[in-house]
Amino acid sequence: MKTTTTPDGFTTWHFSRAELIALLAHASTDATRFGIFGIGLDVPQGAATATDGPRAAKVWGERVNYDCAVVPAHTLVLGRDSIELLIKSARKDDEIMITTRKADEPALMQAGPNGAVISARLVDAGHPPVDQVMPQYGPKHTGVAAGVNPDYLADLALVTRACPPVVRDLPRGKKERRYPGLVLFPPTKERDPFLARVSCPQNATEWAVAIMPMLI
Repeated sequence: MKTTTTPDGFTTWHFSRAELIALLAHASTDATRFGIFGIGLDVPQGAATATDGPRAAKVWGERVNYDCAVVPAHTLVLGRDSIELLIKSARKDDEIMITTRKADEPALMQAGPNGAVISARLVDAGHPPVDQVMPQYGPKHTGVAAGVNPDYLADLALVTRACPPVVRDLPRGKKERRYPGLVLFPPTKERDPFLARVSCPQNATEWAVAIMPMLI
């Protein structure tokens, strides 16, 4: 993922189809919760976020031409329905582009060069500040045993598959595709979240996913 910003304040988000699928897996499915029913586009950070309450995911990557004073100072929300249409319209290797400016202006989205081009209203509905719940665990972190929903762990596979793989040639013309692994940090205290970190060296993109533990 990367973002580009023009001098007049238009920011374009460049996603792969797999990145949007991974983000949407962590977004709420409750249409009455407008602030989390989709993905958040954090223009100042050049990051995209999603949360359903028990979990939160954040992805960020390269930022280009960011010297602009008219970008929004908060996170804009793009609804789940629009994202699902983009994913459905895109082919596997298509780049999906989302261009935003302000909360009172629609986002223009295109799924690949031959896919759907749609305009959707952005929601200024108080997307949660994901950074405030994202733990900052370091290499020397020590944690405690805690329960975790296995379905949430399964969705982490979507995050690793959102990274471009390293392709290695094998005998007889075969190829091996290797995706990056993830680092899973256990919670520091009983009610603290787990933290999963994934680095995508092929496109300089980083992921962080926080998962609240189960009470057992």
